[in-house]
Amino acid sequence: MSRKAEPRRAYDVVIVGAGPAGLGVACALQAAGVEDFLVVDRHGIGASFDRWPKETRLLTPSFPSNGFGMTDLNSIHPETSVAYTLGCEHPTGAEYAKYLRQVAEHWELPVRTGVDVHSVETHHNGDARFHLDTSKGPLQARYLVWAAGEFQYPSRPFEGADLCMPVGQVKAFHKVPGDEHAVIGGYESAVDAAMHLAAAGKRVTVVGREPAWGKRSAEPSISLSPFTQERLQDTLQQHKGRLRFRSAEVSSVTETKDGYRIKAGRRSFTTPKPPLLATGYDSSLALLQPLLGTQQPELDPDTDEVQDVPNLFLNGPFVQHGESPFCFIYKFRARAPVVAAAIATRLGRDPLEMVAAWEEAGMYVEDPTCCETQCAC
Repeated sequence: MSRKAEPRRAYDVVIVGAGPAGLGVACALQAAGVEDFLVVDRHGIGASFDRWPKETRLLTPSFPSNGFGMTDLNSIHPETSVAYTLGCEHPTGAEYAKYLRQVAEHWELPVRTGVDVHSVETHHNGDARFHLDTSKGPLQARYLVWAAGEFQYPSRPFEGADLCMPVGQVKAFHKVPGDEHAVIGGYESAVDAAMHLAAAGKRVTVVGREPAWGKRSAEPSISLSPFTQERLQDTLQQHKGRLRFRSAEVSSVTETKDGYRIKAGRRSFTTPKPPLLATGYDSSLALLQPLLGTQQPELDPDTDEVQDVPNLFLNGPFVQHGESPFCFIYKFRARAPVVAAAIATRLGRDPLEMVAAWEEAGMYVEDPTCCETQCAC
């Protein structure tokens, strides 16, 4: 287990979220010489990954290439390799959660689980700028890092979406009852769900607005990953007739005597079982709405500090600078040392050695507009 956090109330730094974002910042803080910090999580370390469908795997490949100066894309500490630790290239959610727990245990990160944050307030008296009301009592912090995940907040962007089952709530696709299904969504999770259903012998219709299956882009956030493209071609060849796609925006889902009617564009079709919902996730920043005033706050490009809320930092898939989304692990992990360096400096620590180590490992992105570049080929 990770180092048991002492039941104290006040810390220099509190990190909310014990997934790859929160633990990534914790590792960088520790390496920068910051000791008085706490990581809290509603459930447990890597809990969102533990709840992934059994068949779903990480899109980005893991490879033990650290010895050649190229850190594993899914690692959150430069001295680790997910592939070496787990012995696989595309880990399942449960396998990746195991890796996260091993990181927390090896570096004895102070993690307190079962702590649900109800609200956050700011006070400007003394050092404790942030006051957190939690299920385990109040917490205070001079600096707050919000790194909570999004998996528990599936987006429901159209009328009747509550009749659908979010793909994240599926325990195993081969156990989903019924022979005919519809998946609503146009990106990775929708295509992934459809492929697993088709492989289980089911007929599947995927419907999505601006679908990624027909796009090619140097920005991996708006097109299917090579891992998914390759599997999709294999699925279409091996399971002909089971998988079809519709490019249209779903405006509503209604329950009928025959099943569920999906209105997509100018047409409608019926599916006998509740549609699977793969329309993404809403940001956990909604809980900070009273402080932020918006769910997409402006961040300092040099520190990822919320510009209108001093000492509040963000790390995770909801981080965005201009047109650059940091939604994959290898993206937002590269901003973890940026956050840690800013906090460490303000606490009187010297983060240069940590920054150098993370930068040498390719885990430090100083320019947040890096993802706006396009590939020549």
